[in-house]
Amino acid sequence: MVLEIEAQGIQVHPGWRAMIDDGIRKLKRFSSEVVRIRVTLIANRHHVLGNNEARLTIHLPNAQIVRAKKGAQMGDAIRAVLGATERALKKYSQKRRQPYQKTRCRLSNIRQTLVSRRFI
Repeated sequence: MVLEIEAQGIQVHPGWRAMIDDGIRKLKRFSSEVVRIRVTLIANRHHVLGNNEARLTIHLPNAQIVRAKKGAQMGDAIRAVLGATERALKKYSQKRRQPYQKTRCRLSNIRQTLVSRRFI
């Protein structure tokens, strides 16, 4: 697994890096198939609170999970995006564990529907 942390408009603070590392360690519990994780921290220099954005992209063999959250402080945005990604990865891993279910479309059901609609 490759972890990439990049920042746009700011420097990555060591506290943020530690927060991201802890969150990624938690995410590894839900899927061992993770190929690459990319975290992008974006700070807007305008004088408006809530413009700090954190984006997290997880690359899996047959899927990609992308989440982005904004916050007044960068730490808030990082915590929010890690939580959203955790929920998405849980949902993905639960879907993968469910066995394949056959559809209920059988020939007798199709024939019965056609007869009831007077096509046959």
